[in-house]
Amino acid sequence: MKKIITATLLVLLSATAHPAVRQRPTVIDRWNDQLAKANDSYSRGDWAKGRDLADSVLVEMIELIASGPDASSALATSFLLRAIGEAGSGETARAAWDYGAAQALHPAFASVDLAPFGRAATVLEPWRAKPREGEPAQAPEHGATPSDFTPPRYIQNKHPSYPGAKRFQCSGGKVQITSVINEAGEVQAPQLSAGVDPVLAAAALNTVRDWRFVPAALGGHPKAVTYILSVNFRVRGCL
Repeated sequence: MKKIITATLLVLLSATAHPAVRQRPTVIDRWNDQLAKANDSYSRGDWAKGRDLADSVLVEMIELIASGPDASSALATSFLLRAIGEAGSGETARAAWDYGAAQALHPAFASVDLAPFGRAATVLEPWRAKPREGEPAQAPEHGATPSDFTPPRYIQNKHPSYPGAKRFQCSGGKVQITSVINEAGEVQAPQLSAGVDPVLAAAALNTVRDWRFVPAALGGHPKAVTYILSVNFRVRGCL
C-alpha cells in the first residue's frame, strides 16, 4: 500500500484545482494526510474509519478538482481506498463498484496488489478488470428486442450534483457508463468511454453506484445484462 500513497502524493500536486484550492495548499496536504490515515486504519483492521476518511477525500476532490493530467489517478486512488474499507466492512456491492470505478478511471489499478488487505482483498479480487467467463448479454437494441425480453427499468436514479470547480469553468458534457445490471437490479462493473472528463466521470460514478433497477427479464426470469447509463452535465447560464 505504500506505493499507492506515494503515487497519490505526486498525483495531487499536479492536479489542477479550483482557484480557492490553489490558494490553500494545505487542502492538498490534508487530502494526502487523510488517505495516509485511511491506509493506517486498514493496517489496524479499522475498516469503517478508513472508508469514511477516503470517502471524505473523494467528495472534496470531486467538488474542487477542475482538471489536470493526473486528475484521473488522484480520483481513482480515493475510489480504491474507499473500496478497500467497504470490502472490509462487508459492503460487498459498493466495494465492487468502487473498485471498478477506480479501474475505469485509472486502468493501472487493475494490477494493484491487494493481498496486504486480507479479507478485503478476497472481496475485491473477483472484480479485478480481466476477461471473465459468462459475461452478461448486451441488452438488445431497439427494434431487435425478443418478444419475451423486458429491458431494465429505473427504480432509483438520482442525478449527481454538479462538481463545483467544473461549474466555475462552465464545463459540461455527457458521461456514459457501460455497466452490468444484475439479476437483483444492482449496477456492477463500470466502464467509461474514451476521452471522458475524469471529474465529471467521478461525479457520475459516485452517484450511479446507488441507482437501482427492476432487472431485465427473459421469458419472465431476471437476467443480467450490459447496459449503457448516461449522465448529462449542463451548467445553467453557460453557453
